[in-house]
Amino acid sequence: MSRQAVDRAAGGDVPAGCSADDPRANLLLGLDGDVDGDERTWVGRDVRVGAAVLRLTRTPKHCLGVYADVVTPGVVRSGDAVVLL
Repeated sequence: MSRQAVDRAAGGDVPAGCSADDPRANLLLGLDGDVDGDERTWVGRDVRVGAAVLRLTRTPKHCLGVYADVVTPGVVRSGDAVVLL
């Protein structure tokens, strides 16, 4: 989930049954201007965060963000770059 998704939800762009006050993210990304700020458009693509590569598989039915499978395990640290592959 991106911080931008939380901001969109706080502004009212949130699926029914979901709250910006109750995110369930395992990984919260801060996206800069070099990366498309809506991770929902990344489904079907891979993203590198730190040493890990994730394949974005689908959007949840009732909440924010996206689901991902780990393609390449690796260490992820605060401040690591997010690279859409």
